[in-house]
Amino acid sequence: DGLTQREIEVVRLVAAGKKDREIGEELFISVKPVGNHMRNILNKTDSANRTEAAAYAIRRGLAPEEESWD
Repeated sequence: DGLTQREIEVVRLVAAGKKDREIGEELFISVKPVGNHMRNILNKTDSANRTEAAAYAIRRGLAPEEESWD
């Protein structure tokens, strides 16, 4: 896909519904680099917004698996 490992981590968390601040906390980075990664992700995936980037991640199998309630 052309995404770096870190960009994949970020887009997975976006697909999980996390906000930039939450992503930063989870990845131990500040909000500014999260925004930079998001900008790169949007460019590389040709997405207009976070929702499209999340859909891209889901289509590519990058999104976390849904919780099972078994």
